[in-house]
Amino acid sequence: SFASSLLFSVAQATAARNDLRALTVRQAVIEGRLSAAARSSIKVLAVGNNYIVLWMADANGDGQVNISEMRRIEWDSPQDQLVSYEAAFPGNWTPQQIQTVDIAYPLSSDFNQITTTLKGQTWFPATPWATGITAMSFSVNPASAESATLISYQATLQTQAQSVLMVGAAALREPSSGGVIPASTSSSSSDGTTNNASSGDSQDADSTNGYGWHWSGGGWYWGRGHNEGGKGS
Repeated sequence: SFASSLLFSVAQATAARNDLRALTVRQAVIEGRLSAAARSSIKVLAVGNNYIVLWMADANGDGQVNISEMRRIEWDSPQDQLVSYEAAFPGNWTPQQIQTVDIAYPLSSDFNQITTTLKGQTWFPATPWATGITAMSFSVNPASAESATLISYQATLQTQAQSVLMVGAAALREPSSGGVIPASTSSSSSDGTTNNASSGDSQDADSTNGYGWHWSGGGWYWGRGHNEGGKGS
């Protein structure tokens, strides 16, 4: 009947609008998280078709990349999701225990292999960033990771009825800004609240080796601290 046909059409249109809304939200989440990750990083350590490894900060100023300074972003194709891996050491570990596993690597290291191996550690967990991604790829400009300043990506987002290709790019932090974590910073979280951190917010810091909780890239991490106003020594 006409009434049934009309109701069906309205239902189809409503479903299409809901799908489009879901795709729009998902696209904004992906763009926001990748942009924030790039802006809070100083160097691309490795890049492949479905992953990128970033150096978030040279927190101790030693010119080497500690595990606590790495972030691996990867498209998990079996799960159709974008995930981020970074160190999250247990809160009951002592600074000495953390120092033992927080290995420093020279910049010439194979950071794809290193972070792939770290994925098996419970203290290097995966954090899902977005789901419903049926394809995704990364590239950098310039083309070599060592000199890259721009991260480009493409992702195919899928709902039950619609699919959309998103293309985006995110610039790394300017080299002149350095890799030292500022003494005070704030960022807005996905729920609109503002998180603040200052030098007084560090917890369980060890005055001997500088280990403690620090705010970087929109979240807390446990690692070596810094000297205010310059790189740590």
